[in-house]
Amino acid sequence: MSGVATGGAEVLVVGGGVAGIAATQALLRAGVRVSLLETEARLGGRVAAGHGADPLGWQCGARDTALSQVLGSLGSDQDWVKPVLRLARGGGLMALQSDRPELRQLGFDAWRFPRFERLLAHYRPLLDVEHPETAAVLDDRSLEDFARLYLGRRALAAWIEPWLAARAPVDEREVSRVGFLLQWQRRAGADPAVSTRALSSRLSAAIPAASVRALRVAHIKNRPNGALEVTGVRADGAIRLEARAVVLAVPPRIACRVAEPCLTPSERAALARWTSHAGALWSAPVDELPASLRGLATRSGGVRVWVPRAVSGWVASVTLRRVERELWLGALLRRGAADADPEQLARVLPGELSRWLPGLRLRVAESLWHAEPEAFPHFAVGTYRCIARLRRVAASERARGRRLYLAGDYWIESSLEGAARSGLRAAEEVLADRASTAPASP
Repeated sequence: MSGVATGGAEVLVVGGGVAGIAATQALLRAGVRVSLLETEARLGGRVAAGHGADPLGWQCGARDTALSQVLGSLGSDQDWVKPVLRLARGGGLMALQSDRPELRQLGFDAWRFPRFERLLAHYRPLLDVEHPETAAVLDDRSLEDFARLYLGRRALAAWIEPWLAARAPVDEREVSRVGFLLQWQRRAGADPAVSTRALSSRLSAAIPAASVRALRVAHIKNRPNGALEVTGVRADGAIRLEARAVVLAVPPRIACRVAEPCLTPSERAALARWTSHAGALWSAPVDELPASLRGLATRSGGVRVWVPRAVSGWVASVTLRRVERELWLGALLRRGAADADPEQLARVLPGELSRWLPGLRLRVAESLWHAEPEAFPHFAVGTYRCIARLRRVAASERARGRRLYLAGDYWIESSLEGAARSGLRAAEEVLADRASTAPASP
């Protein structure tokens, strides 16, 4: 390997997940020459892995404006299974049409929810979904401590924990209250739904094939001329590319390893410590629906159920949706379930599901199992204060001329929308720095 190839790109984006696709698309629209470097055969990152349509039950909603921008649109109502049910504490199903819980049915005092809304109004100036680090001052309590202090144990068990766990595996004893407050601020009244068709194919189509290069990036370093050198590996050997800027849209620990020479000690330490939860989905075709679900499934094309931990230790949410002409059940499992033996889960889960969905019959022999080891970044107490510190360090390094930009859902929230927002924000920073260093017109 000799020499460094420019590859014709001014900016290199490393990582073909949602954040990388969002950044690439925004830069292309601005007229920047961009190459997207991706290891896998198809774009989409974690969304593209596994069997069938979006194996981890990725959700979108009417307020997911960044993801809608990347996809062109979120499709019609027929493309989504909407969450029209919540499981009550006692194990029975109830119909709900919005995020606001039916307080008496869920079993906690009605006065507590207006109290929460007053708290939310008080915190609102700090809750910026575009810049979550502004809420660092609130990053001092776990979700469990916050809920018990202001809303009570029953609100935590019947409403808050299942609402958040249906979006990503969480442990309310560890997760920061800021994550819940930010997501509620953005999503209340427009609850996310699950796609009935694969988002990965739409994400792949969002970037022209000519702008994508199959390359596994090994490391990134600064060059004396101020550019960045990216060393990658492909089938025919190693290659070195040079670019004025690099957007690194990969998980934090990979970013730390790949770009270590370009990072400050505080950045390396923080990224190396960042943790993620495994995401796990067990799914099987449905032979018979419970009577309580038949009408709803017929009208909406599927249903989604949130499951409190008190009812099920493993299942966080269940989606019933049509895949081609069959109805499939997908159970998004809680934190820790990804470590379980799939064969054991196939024996245990049908019985657990049938206890609170009596009448459900599944073809267990055709069940599928999918697990992603780092599907959901963990936003523990202190994470948002860490993000605020890292943002200040990154701004300082940009002022010194560094043109490495980190992107990913770990900067915003654990969702496709969070990944898209982070990619767009990185693209905005690239464009701002590019404009500030452009030669003045004569």
